[in-house]
Amino acid sequence: MILACGPHSRELQRMNAALEQAVAVYGDGNLEVEVDTALFISGLSEAPAYFASKKQYDKAALAALLNGYSEKDFDKEVAMASFKDAEHYGELAQDSLTTARAEYWMGKFLIETGRKEDALIKYKSADNHAGKHYSEKTFIDIGIATAYVLLNQLDSAIIYLENSMLYAQNSCLDNMEWKIFNNYAIIYRIHGEYDQALNCLKRALGKPYIDDTKTAQVCLNIGKTFMAMGEMDSAGFYYQQMEAALQVANVKKETVVSAYEALLKFAKTQGNDSLALQYYDKHENALFEVMSLRQEQTVYRIQKQYDYAVMQNTMNKKLARNQLVIAVVVVLLLCVLVLFLFHMAKASKREALA
Repeated sequence: MILACGPHSRELQRMNAALEQAVAVYGDGNLEVEVDTALFISGLSEAPAYFASKKQYDKAALAALLNGYSEKDFDKEVAMASFKDAEHYGELAQDSLTTARAEYWMGKFLIETGRKEDALIKYKSADNHAGKHYSEKTFIDIGIATAYVLLNQLDSAIIYLENSMLYAQNSCLDNMEWKIFNNYAIIYRIHGEYDQALNCLKRALGKPYIDDTKTAQVCLNIGKTFMAMGEMDSAGFYYQQMEAALQVANVKKETVVSAYEALLKFAKTQGNDSLALQYYDKHENALFEVMSLRQEQTVYRIQKQYDYAVMQNTMNKKLARNQLVIAVVVVLLLCVLVLFLFHMAKASKREALA
C-alpha cells in the first residue's frame, strides 16, 4: 500500500481536521441545537472550496454551513456568503437537509435586514427541502409565520404557526410549544385580540418545562399585552415577575436590554421618575454589556485570525525553505550523477582503445 504524502496530503489532512473540529463544536447544523459558541476554526473558511474542487460536495456543503455558524455573530456578509455556498453545494450533493438548514439561516438574515418578501421565498424553499424532517420544519414554519406577520398577512401566519405546532408535537419537541404560543400571542396582540393573546401566553406559562429564562420572556409579553390594554396594575404584576426571573435566569443579554426598555416605558407611564431613572441606568448598562461582549468577541476573533495567518506564513516559509533544500540536493545529485557518467564513459573509451 502506498501512503499519500506531500503538500496535497497535508492540505487534505488540514481541511478534514477543520471540518471535524467544526462538527465537534456545531454538530451537523441541526436547527434544534442552539449553539452560542462562535469559535474561529483555522482552515474552515477554506474547506468548502477545497472539498468542492475535489467534487466532495457533501463535505463542501457541511463545511460552508458550519462556517456560516462560526461567522453569523461576527460578519453577517461572510456568513450569508457561506450559507449561499452551503445551499449551492447541498444541491450539487443532493443533500436537501443541509440545503434546507442553509436556506433557513438565509431567511433569518433577510428578515433582519428588512427584506421580508425575499425571506419568505427562502423560508418556503427551506420548507420544501426539509421534506419529512418535521423537527426542522417546526423552526422553518415559525420563520415563515414571522415573515407573514411582518408582511401584515396575519391569517397566513396563523396557518404556518398551526403547522409548526403540529410538527413540534409529532417530533416530541415539547419545549417548542411555549415559543409557538408566544408567537400566536404577538399576532393576536397586533390584531387587537388581547384576550386571545393573554390566553396563549398563560398557556405557555403553564407548561411544566417552563424555566426562569422562558418565564422572563413570556412575562415580558404578558406585560406588554396588558400595557396595550391599559391595565397597568396587571402589567406591573407581570413585569415584577419578569424582573424577578431576570435575576436568576440565564437570559440572553439582548433579552435583558428589551426587558429593561419595557420596564423603563412602564415607569414613565406611571409618572415614577426615580424608578424610570433606575431602569434607564439598567437598560444602558445592559446595552453596554452587549456592545462590550460583541467587541471583545470580535477582538478575540481577529487575534485568532491573525495568529492563524502568522502560523500559515511561517509554515509556508518553512515549506519553501524545505523545497529549496530539496531542489539544491537534487541538483547536486544530478551533478554527481553526470560526473559519474562522464568518468564512466571516459573509462569505457580508454578500455576500448586499449
